[in-house]
Amino acid sequence: VGQMLVDSDNYAFAYTLDDGKAYAYLIFVQETWTMLHENMTKKIIINDELELTEFHQELTYILDNIKGNNNYGKEFVATVEE
Repeated sequence: VGQMLVDSDNYAFAYTLDDGKAYAYLIFVQETWTMLHENMTKKIIINDELELTEFHQELTYILDNIKGNNNYGKEFVATVEE
């Protein structure tokens, strides 16, 4: 199970992975955002074995929440909206 979080101070998205026993985080810094956008319709598989099945849904949800929402900080919102 995964959930997308925002680190607006460091201009990053953090995707949490929880297998019921432990947590892990995938951090997507600003330099990876173009790659994320370009691959929104593709499956995301890590190390040829872990498919991030909720990734696109979580990313879309968080992006929709960020748009026009200055609670994340005006500069961060403006950068995401580019």
